[in-house]
Amino acid sequence: MNKKILIIALIICAVVAMLIFIAVSFMQKSARYLQNTSQPVPTSFQNEKTYSSSLISFSKPEKAIVDSAPIEGGGNSVIVHLSGATSTSDIIEIQMTPVSLTPIQRIYDIMSAFGLRKNSATVGAQNIPAVEFKGSMNLGGKTLQQDVVVFEKNGNVYKFQMMYSAPFTNPSFESQFQRVLSTTSI
Repeated sequence: MNKKILIIALIICAVVAMLIFIAVSFMQKSARYLQNTSQPVPTSFQNEKTYSSSLISFSKPEKAIVDSAPIEGGGNSVIVHLSGATSTSDIIEIQMTPVSLTPIQRIYDIMSAFGLRKNSATVGAQNIPAVEFKGSMNLGGKTLQQDVVVFEKNGNVYKFQMMYSAPFTNPSFESQFQRVLSTTSI
């Protein structure tokens, strides 16, 4: 009987130790996330280049590749492949669609449904008022970091969405996104 009690006590101790380990690990990850979320906006990048089209312009690192294409159904999309990324899915996507095709409230609802934190933001030297949604999501065992900034101007909805796969925020990617936002001109 004493052996059974001893085994049960050891199992309980092991479970408690495991729960404490998980809780401490989670708190450490949360602390690192909070430390990495308030990055200053860089004033420029080494070898910075300006992307410019008839719809939008912004500064980007020289090595960041930019693709643009029309969006099926209306609007345009610009994709910036993050400098230093190891995956083609580590991008900033800028979508510009007519308000009639993409009501801004629909985007707000979708981002809120994903559980992203909502904050106010501004875009460009014009300080265009915007709404920012930020956070991470677990998709198929991988953590996807997201930062989405949305605003309406000149009859269009603009959605700047940075996505990359990483367990924590990447300061380099975050600063690239902030630099694109701060230098955007419409």
